[in-house]
Amino acid sequence: MNRFTLFLFIMCLFTLGAKAQDTSAPVLIGDLYYTLDDANLTAATAPMPAVGGTQPRYDLATEVIPATVDYNGKTYNVVEVGNGTFQSSPNLTQVTLPASVTAIADSAFRDSPNLIAVVNSSNASAIGNYAFFNCPKLAFFQFSPDLTEISEHCFQQDSSLTVVSIPEGVTSIKVCAFQSCTSLKTVTIPSTVNEISNWTFDATAVTSITVPEGVTTISAWTFSNNSALTTLKLPASLTRFENWACDNDYGLQSIYVAWPTPPEDDESNGIGMWGFGDKVDRNSCIVYVPSQYKDAYGDSWFYFQVETYETGITNVATETARAYYADGTLNLFNMDGYTVSVFSTAGQLVAAFKANDSGVQLPLAPGVYVLKATNGQAKKTLKFIAK
Repeated sequence: MNRFTLFLFIMCLFTLGAKAQDTSAPVLIGDLYYTLDDANLTAATAPMPAVGGTQPRYDLATEVIPATVDYNGKTYNVVEVGNGTFQSSPNLTQVTLPASVTAIADSAFRDSPNLIAVVNSSNASAIGNYAFFNCPKLAFFQFSPDLTEISEHCFQQDSSLTVVSIPEGVTSIKVCAFQSCTSLKTVTIPSTVNEISNWTFDATAVTSITVPEGVTTISAWTFSNNSALTTLKLPASLTRFENWACDNDYGLQSIYVAWPTPPEDDESNGIGMWGFGDKVDRNSCIVYVPSQYKDAYGDSWFYFQVETYETGITNVATETARAYYADGTLNLFNMDGYTVSVFSTAGQLVAAFKANDSGVQLPLAPGVYVLKATNGQAKKTLKFIAK
């Protein structure tokens, strides 16, 4: 072999090697673009390439992603919905994933206004930041049992989500993960979670939250702006509850705590009194403590009335009857079927009715009122404040 022939041979080897390693440019296979990894024979879906300064979007209504794709005589396993693949896809309603997909990358479905469902997502053990941000029609998502983290802003502004059951194994729920999911009413947080970050459940419709044992910190605004929230259950493991964690939760009526001794107000390093915000009515909201710790708390803590419970914090079977007045409505709890009479503090009868599960419209002047309720032999007497 002469020198010129040897030079050409070496240059060909170099060119082929460079081509084999160049996996950054997406290639069109079927309906979608993919980035290909020749070394591992894997593929990830990709967004359409930008044209000039414009980013085109897929004009698809539904898409079934294949388990494998073929390119230049090679077969690649599709393992990821790549970064920004379906972001801002205007007509997309449903995507079906193959079992081979184990990751959904950052912003994969972000800002897709008509996305309703991602089918077969249960193998996606990694979900990136903003993956489903602002998908207002997404009503259900199937989590992988191998998932360990709900990433930042992952489901933020998904206003059709109503129920979320986070799987066992998840240890961290990151910043704004479910913020502004305005229809979200029920959330199950597993015992494996030890971190719940800022704004995680801000501005939802959740009515009851149980924080699992093992969580040590709840950050500012984690549960804020939840007007529907009536019950909050905090574990003994909690050592830091930052101010404004429950800001603007003006419907909060029951706070269950499990600390053997009442924490003192320490906004910088411990439990801040204003963690419960300044909109909670401390005359009607009650702090419940295990009966064996009642002597340590006395009759009030952080200006809340203190009562006791006998069951475990995660399985409170019964709650005390109570009343809460706001915006012209008297809301009653645990008094369904009772005959109710409302009196001024001077003893004047203001209203009488039979209670049910919905609020009662009552135009009341600001002041303190006495509520008397009877149901057979059962009798209850409460005070509430109209502001």
